[in-house]
Amino acid sequence: MGLSLSFFILGAYFFWEFLKILGITSRKVSFVSHVSHELKTPLTNLRLYIDLLKNQTAEQPETQKKLAVLDQECLRLTQLVDNLLLFSGGDRLHITLKDQDIDEIIESLRVRHADAFAAKNLKLMTESHRVRATVDRSVLEQILVNLLSNALKYVPAGGTIKLSARKEDKKLLIRVEDDGPGIPAALRKKIFVPFERGGGSNSQETAGMGIGLPLARNLARAHGGELVLLETPKGAAFEVRL
Repeated sequence: MGLSLSFFILGAYFFWEFLKILGITSRKVSFVSHVSHELKTPLTNLRLYIDLLKNQTAEQPETQKKLAVLDQECLRLTQLVDNLLLFSGGDRLHITLKDQDIDEIIESLRVRHADAFAAKNLKLMTESHRVRATVDRSVLEQILVNLLSNALKYVPAGGTIKLSARKEDKKLLIRVEDDGPGIPAALRKKIFVPFERGGGSNSQETAGMGIGLPLARNLARAHGGELVLLETPKGAAFEVRL
């Protein structure tokens, strides 16, 4: 199953690049929706098998390490599929507002991404002090996951990413900032354009389809808020305003 999934993803990637060359946006949207739905089931099954193997090899540290890597890669693919479905409209967005503990959401994201950041020798810092807000938790988490994934791609080993939250004039402000190479001035206007790549100097070597940041902004706006790129002397800083 893993080999078949790899060939499917590889074929999808090459067809995607072909569509990018042709510039056929409508076909891109239709294509990503179809591919995303096709990937959902094998990815779900793959994660179930990984969990099963983890339980069966609990006393084998080396095997557990390898399974942890597989689990992280599977999680990354699952996040990509979720992004593609939301971006293409394959999963209709429904906003459900509830009073939420933002501190708890931030801590859960830190724990969820701890292994991925540690694998790249990156430090993930969090800061939030008794912040509560009326938000759609799943939408907010998807926005922040996309911002953290973006930082994970572009910040070099040894770098630091900070995730912080505060309230200002009854508005929730969540910031994701890093000390990486930053975003060149010429590319700053492109980072929220779908299928564009607006990262740092290593953007050409970094995997991605160019929909993470555009989707994050669309989700923030659907929530009645905004996602902005802040001016910073170094690194990159994004702020979610809800």
